[in-house]
This record gives sequence, C-alpha cells and structure tokens, in this order.
Amino acid sequence: MTIKALIPIAAIMLVLNGFYVNTAKAEPPTELAEMLGNDGETFDVFGRSVALDGEGVVIGASGDTDNGEATGSAYVFTFDGTNWTQVQKLTASDGAAFDRFGFFVALDGNTAIIGTGFGGEAAYVFTFDGATWSEVQKLTPSDAAANDRLGECVGLNGGTAIIGSINDNGDGNGDSSGSAYVFEFDGTEWVEPQKFLGDPAQFGSLSFFGLALYGDRALIGAAGEGEDNYTGAVYSFVPSGSTWAREAKFTASDSHEGSRFGIGVAMSGNTALIGAHTHDHASSPTRITGAAYVFSLVADDEGPETAAVLATANPAVVNTDVRLIADVDDWGTGGSTIAAASYIIDGAASVPMTARDGSFDDVVEAVTSILSGFTSTGVHTICVSGTDASGNTGNETCVLLAVYDPIAGFITGGGWINSPWGGYTPNPSLTGKANFGFVSKYKKGAHTPTGVTEFQFKVADLNFHSNTYEWLVVAGARAQFKGVGTINGGDNYGFMLTAIDGAIAGGGGVDRFRIKI
Repeated sequence: MTIKALIPIAAIMLVLNGFYVNTAKAEPPTELAEMLGNDGETFDVFGRSVALDGEGVVIGASGDTDNGEATGSAYVFTFDGTNWTQVQKLTASDGAAFDRFGFFVALDGNTAIIGTGFGGEAAYVFTFDGATWSEVQKLTPSDAAANDRLGECVGLNGGTAIIGSINDNGDGNGDSSGSAYVFEFDGTEWVEPQKFLGDPAQFGSLSFFGLALYGDRALIGAAGEGEDNYTGAVYSFVPSGSTWAREAKFTASDSHEGSRFGIGVAMSGNTALIGAHTHDHASSPTRITGAAYVFSLVADDEGPETAAVLATANPAVVNTDVRLIADVDDWGTGGSTIAAASYIIDGAASVPMTARDGSFDDVVEAVTSILSGFTSTGVHTICVSGTDASGNTGNETCVLLAVYDPIAGFITGGGWINSPWGGYTPNPSLTGKANFGFVSKYKKGAHTPTGVTEFQFKVADLNFHSNTYEWLVVAGARAQFKGVGTINGGDNYGFMLTAIDGAIAGGGGVDRFRIKI
C-alpha cells in the first residue's frame, strides 16, 4: 500500500527514527534547543547534514575552513538531561581544501560516519571510547576514481555502512549511472563485500539519490531513473548469504517527469519515507512544492497476482499461432520485483513466458508468449502465474481457448432433461422437466458462430434465450460453444453448452447435454 503524505517540502535528506503518522489534531511542535558551533564562521554551512541517535547528535559543517578552504568539519553534541552541549569537533586526518568533510553524516551508538562532498571522494569512520571520538578508518572503495563524488550520502546501522558514489560509471560504459558500496565491520576493520550499481540503461539513475539502512534492509534511491526524464525509483536490498540481494522496487503512484522520487529516503521498522523534490502540488500543476511518500515495508511472503489473461485470437483457427498475454502484479502482495512468469495448458508442464519490455525488472510486468498452432479442434484451459524476487509464486489465473475448424460443420439438438432435487440452486426443492433446443454453426468466412439456444424450466419460471455466440468447437463426438443470453428477457448471462453425440465414435452410445448459465 502506498500513502502520499501531506508534506509540502523539497525533500532532499530525510531522517526517520520511530516514525508514525498521527492523524489527530495536535499543538504545534515546541522548540526545545538551538545548537550552534562554538567557533562558527560565515559560510561554514553548519547544519548541512544532521544525525541523531539517542542522546547523541552529529552536525556537519562542510564549508568549515579550519584546515583550508571548504575542508569541512562535524560537531558532536550530547544531551545531559537538561541541555544539548557540544563535546567535540571532528575533522579528517588528511583533510584537504574542498573535501567538504561533513557533507553527509550518519550516527549509530558509538560509531559515526562522516562523508565528503564533491572532491572529497571518501567517508570516515569515528568511534567513541567513552571519553573521546577518534577517527579509526577512512573508507575508500577499491575501484574509486576521481570525480566519482564518493561520500555525498552515507548510511549506518550496526556493523553495516553504505557509501554512495553518485557519479560512478561502475559499468564501464562511460555514463554516470552511479553506485553504492556496502562496508561491514568484521570485528577489526570495515571491509567492502559488495557494490550496488545503478541501471546502466538509465543515464544518471543514481546520480541523485538518498539511502537508508535499518536492521537487515537497505533502501537505495535512484532519483535519476526514468529514461532521462528523472521520474525516479527506490530499490530495497536484503542480506542473502554472503551478499545482498535486491528485494523490491518502489515508485510513486503519481510520479511524472522531473519528480526525482528517491532523492531522499529514510526508514524505521516497517515504514519507509521517500522524498521527491520537484513534485507538482496537487492543487496546481505549476506549484512545484515537492512531496514525501510513506510506504509500508512488510515481509513479502505472498506471490504476485495475475490478471488480464488474454489469448488472441480466441476462438483460434486450427494450425494458427496464438499470442498469450497477461499482467503480473506484486504491488498488493509484497512489492517485490517480478522474477518470472509461466503458463500451463490443460494441466501439462509449465512453460516460461517473457516480459513484454524485454526484462523482468519491475514490480508490475506485462508478460507474453506465442503458442504454436493447435493441430486439432478443442477447448483448452490456459493458466498463467508469476513468481516474485522473494521466491513466491502466485495463484493461477486461467482463460479458456477455443480452437475450431471453420469447415467442421455445425451442431444442433433438442429434447428435455429431468431436473432433480437440488439441480436448480435458487430453489433446490423445484424438480421437473426442462426443455432445450440449440443450433450453432459458422457461416462461410466468419470467425464467430451464429445460432440460437433455448432452455426452459417452467416450474421455476425460467426462460433462457441466447443473444450472441463467441465460439464453437466441434471435435469428433463432442461439441462446445459459448455465448451470452438473457433470462426472462433481462440482464446478460454468459453460458456454455456441451453436447455429445452418442452415435459417433467415441460418443459412448448415449446422447448427453449440459448447459452452464
């Protein structure tokens, strides 16, 4: 489920901890304190980034000039029960001009990660020993390059950190698709086990993005995604063995060109908050106010839903290929990316289908397959199901495919049946004779049959009359046709009629008739 929160902001960075939505009317929030660096100067950009955990606060000042122009710094504050007090100022051990240390900060307990901006190309880990914060490691990926803009966003949770590299062309194609690196603490140092790449087909997909870590889940924003129109998206990843696997993809329900959905992300528990900083205001398309969206992150243990299953043409002529299409959707059942889809004909083996856009990479996929022409007439049940990236396979959705031979003749019959007790479900006690008559055939060159079907059960005052036919199949002693008709002159009811000629080989010697309305 997606809820668009009423937050008219240009959301660039978001911090979420214990987030909830309170719909009751409340008093405006009360300002409790103002924090200022004790040596602040003009253009320090104090407050450019902030992080809060318990009674600790880290505030970035990426314009600080203590060690050269825009070398940057970060300030640590703690709460003593009454006041917030600055306890230390942090700088990089190898800081240089325009590194912009403090451009992004993250804090978790006694560990802080300080990212750089623009030319800094690194992130620094600081730990607190009970008395002093000290730099313990500089995080620089093994394949980092100049102008990757590494460290402009960072995330930290326990022993896992993610460092963004928003200008990286990690796929080697020359495009700045962006990337993010995972670092994990092995008890001695922070090591780099994995790198997340942006979509190489989406220029700049991660060139504007936020990230967040909470528990065993990472959210990576791809605000530049959308075939150069920057609609944006967000991807979630979860640990899978020794690596991290993509779990789901999020998009805004009303995103449009330039939304940059995913430029800011935050997460707490099963709730995610995602910013889109150029969203049109609902009351006026010309008011670019930005928006933030609330998503529920519930464990995906349900398979995707399959809908709009369609076989064309239907009915199909014998020896003519049939196209099968369907929509496979995991939005309402977990939100994971669709990984595969398949179909089954008449309970036989499962056959893979393909994504109509060429790849399974979205939460909703249109899928397709070509069925080779059937060599004989008949009515076939074709069922389609999908599987999401979490390994859940959804329920099948089926369609009937009628295969006919235009020169196979026609079907006609009539008589009566004895409707037993319980046969007429609206009133099971009604019993007696029901009369019927039918005829169906294909006119020369036609793809839909013509004819008339009548069924009367007088004791129930039921009179069914066909209006149109959809298809007719004659296969040996068995014939079926389907259409639409009325009961007592009103409404539209679908019906299917099956007749078996007992005198034809395979008919069993007894004429049989069945109609389902």
